[in-house]
Amino acid sequence: MHHVHHDPTNGRIFIRACGFWQAEDARAFRDQVRAACKLAEMAGQRIAMLLDLVGYPPQANEVRRINREAVAILAAAPIDRHALVVPSALARAQVRRLMLSVESRFFVDVGAALGWLGWSELPVEPLSGVASSSGY
Repeated sequence: MHHVHHDPTNGRIFIRACGFWQAEDARAFRDQVRAACKLAEMAGQRIAMLLDLVGYPPQANEVRRINREAVAILAAAPIDRHALVVPSALARAQVRRLMLSVESRFFVDVGAALGWLGWSELPVEPLSGVASSSGY
């Protein structure tokens, strides 16, 4: 499951990813990340991003390869602050390797990431059993 949300009013991108993915899930995610970043770029915004990977376990090689493409999109986007919530040490190590090109700050819980970003709340409600969703 994944959710990518661009909030143009507040200059934010919120991403949540969880569960084991197939390659098609990773491609859909990459395309949604591209669309959100393009909207932010077209609006001329500098943005902050929260990437919530609390329920996102280490993935298969093909998924990681496609996710590197999504990371390249994030690295090129006008994002000033990247907050990543990754509570598992193993997942954090995998994500750190993927995010080498992006200056980010890691957190073990969403509350700490929200505080660092200066957000009072998440811009969207948590996912509830949706296979994949996107809102812009």
